[in-house]
Amino acid sequence: MHRPEQDSNDLEKALIVCRERGIRRLTVLGATGGRLDHTLTNLSVLARYDCVFELTVLDRYGRLFLVRERWTHAGR
Repeated sequence: MHRPEQDSNDLEKALIVCRERGIRRLTVLGATGGRLDHTLTNLSVLARYDCVFELTVLDRYGRLFLVRERWTHAGR
């Protein structure tokens, strides 16, 4: 869907379409691309939509997720 406004990036436009279509669980690929400014912008967008979707963010190094208040992990 073409959305010409420049107030949002491509990731946010995709998230808006997913929300409009009732999608609630997403796996996001490519959010941590080669440029730091794009990575930080995408992480900021994902933080805004974290309460809307159950998000999994995958990159070549691992799985990312946002911690809102507290997180405990048992393991190495």
